Parts: sequence; C-alpha cells; structure tokens
Amino acid sequence: MSHCLAGLLLVLGVTGCAGLSAQRDTAAGTSALTHGDYATAIARLHAALARNPRSSVAANNLASAYFASGRAREGWPYVRQALIIAPRNRPAHANLLRFFAELVHQGELGDGVGVDTVREWLGAPDSVTADADGALWRYGPVGLRVRGGRLSGQATLDPPPTRRRAHICQVCRSEF
Repeated sequence: MSHCLAGLLLVLGVTGCAGLSAQRDTAAGTSALTHGDYATAIARLHAALARNPRSSVAANNLASAYFASGRAREGWPYVRQALIIAPRNRPAHANLLRFFAELVHQGELGDGVGVDTVREWLGAPDSVTADADGALWRYGPVGLRVRGGRLSGQATLDPPPTRRRAHICQVCRSEF
C-alpha cells in the first residue's frame, strides 16, 4: 500500500513540476514576445509546448512570435494547433485570419492557385465539404472554395473576433 501511495505522489509531483515549468516557460516566452525578443520567445514557447502540448495559449503565442519575426510559414502549424486544442480561442482566431489576409495580400492564396500549393502552405484542411460547385476546404474560421483543382474564393465562416490589424499576444493581450 505504501509503495502505491509513494508511486502516486511521485507521478503527481512530476506532473505538477512539468506543468509549473510549462507555465513558467509560457510566461517567459510571452514576456519576451511583448518586448520584441522573438528568438527568446520562440525558444521558451517551444519549451512550454514540449512540456504541455495541450497549451493553446503557448501555441498561439508561439505562432505570434513566428509571425512577428517574419516567419509566418513556421508559425502557421502553431496557430492551427491552438485552435484544435481550444476552438473558441479568440486571439488564435484573430491570428489565423490575419495570416490568411497576409497570404492573400502577398498573392500566395489568390484565386487560381492550385490545391497542391494550398496543401504545401497550409497542410490538409480541417474539413472538406463537397457540393455541386466543387468543395469548401475549411481551415479554422476560414473557408476556401475549390473548383477544378484550383482556388476560386475565400470566406470567413465564423465572425471575426476583432478588427484590429496587429497580432494579439494571448495572456497579456498586447499587440505588436
């Protein structure tokens, strides 16, 4: 009996320490992000996610750090991860919408782009709904209309959580 109790306490202690370390890394990464130290933010937020891969806040802030440092393509999987973990994460929704807007602005995701390019940039869609006009590929709150193997439109499927243009750091709610 005492061995079982000691084992349980050891597991709880290790889990608690990992959770506390993840919180510390998230806080340190978020602080670095708000101060413009993107390299430190990326390193600390990666460490937080390694300890707690279910942290929507750490994933979204890591995406924000990548976006802010001009590495949007590297940040994309993390904003998606944040929304998969917590579909109602409003700052992650805002960041995902901004990311799409930037890709459209840069000409990466305009009408006529082939689906292979879309998959290369964004990965597999969260869902695909076929209809008489082709298909709707859904990535979080954004839907991409696909006809004949090419994009033929984009729509925001969920109302945008904010109209501000800056990336939003979750926890501190800072913009940069």
